[in-house]
Amino acid sequence: MLGSPQHYHDIADKYHDNFFYEHGGEMENWKFRLVLDRFQSKLDPKSCKIADIGAGTGRFMGLLHEALELKNPVVCVDNSAEMLVEAEKNRNLETICLDGVRFGHTLQALSFDCFLLMEVTHHFPPESLPTFYAQLHTALKPGGTFLTITHPHSGDRYPFFADAKRVWAENQPEWTDYGDLMKAAGFEDVQMELEEFTVTLPKAAWLRMVKNRFWSTFSHFNDEQLAAGIEEIRRDYPADENGFISFSEGLVLITARKS
Repeated sequence: MLGSPQHYHDIADKYHDNFFYEHGGEMENWKFRLVLDRFQSKLDPKSCKIADIGAGTGRFMGLLHEALELKNPVVCVDNSAEMLVEAEKNRNLETICLDGVRFGHTLQALSFDCFLLMEVTHHFPPESLPTFYAQLHTALKPGGTFLTITHPHSGDRYPFFADAKRVWAENQPEWTDYGDLMKAAGFEDVQMELEEFTVTLPKAAWLRMVKNRFWSTFSHFNDEQLAAGIEEIRRDYPADENGFISFSEGLVLITARKS
């Protein structure tokens, strides 16, 4: 979203080639179920309007539109035109190429039923969030849902090199900060949950993902620094006898309502 557009330009053609975003993969299915469970009972598929801010390729919203049998297209907002290329091919999606802050300024009162921000909130300048959240609150209809999905502050759960863990923590706020901002913006019934998923994949695949900078954390390093970091991972995280490594992925889901 407000991450470097150049980073997402560089990875757009291989975004779904890794375990975390693979089409039909177990990670995608897990994330999809988390979102579906929180939206399904809260909306009327015949009339609801949903916006995904930081939608990327729109893959996730295409699945949601189909599963919920929505009548209206889902609005997919992203600041990377390259990421939105695939979304533009889906007639069930409406694409808007803007960053989240600018999109917030375009919102009309009572115009949406649900907002989703999935793994993007850490890209927003912290000083922009109070106004942005207030704009989302104004734009939601009564009874509307705002779902933020983010990661825990610490990157210690991941097989990262040390400098990557530092960059992760510097750019990933505590999730309670988001909850407090939602409440200050007028949202009610703010609930925060940590969901975890055990990831097991070939160590070679993980190293390849890091080399390809699949998360924006790795865009902070030049090729030489990243190569050194990969060697650090290779040394510090041994694979099992079959060449696999395991770790726990954690997602924080923050659900808020507008009365």
